[in-house]
Amino acid sequence: MMLKHKGFTLLELLIVMLIIGIIISFATLAIGDKKQQVLRHEIKQLAALIQFTQQEAIFKNQDLAINFTENTYSFYVLSEQRWQRLKQTPFRTRVFPAGLEVDLVIEGDTIQLANTETEPQLLLLSSGEISPFTLYLWHEADEYQRLVLTGNLLGELEIKTEDEL
Repeated sequence: MMLKHKGFTLLELLIVMLIIGIIISFATLAIGDKKQQVLRHEIKQLAALIQFTQQEAIFKNQDLAINFTENTYSFYVLSEQRWQRLKQTPFRTRVFPAGLEVDLVIEGDTIQLANTETEPQLLLLSSGEISPFTLYLWHEADEYQRLVLTGNLLGELEIKTEDEL
């Protein structure tokens, strides 16, 4: 008389677990890549806008500046000894994509970013000089994959990962 065993063999369970693991790995990689793409796009766009703003400051012989908050950044011009926000394209206020976090260091001092706009922190002078800065950008779900945008006094910008610093 033959006994029928109910259940799965160890080999069958291992194969199913392997397949589930592979599927989860691909799903995780797909989600992670999307966050990194958004992060890279945002920091490249910000670097391009800073360079453009620096060129505008030189070309128009005006002192310009950028104010960073926790979620946005805005452009300013020094007019009649006061900073006035620019509103026309490409200098409109920009909003960081949801989930991105920002830290800003200007001339070695960490800047506390508020929810509301204050005086501009990053100066782009008509002489071509800018405030030396380091801006850290990362996705809140992946704090260990930070991108860093640095700018020196001469206005040279560089994008690196935090590991490359």
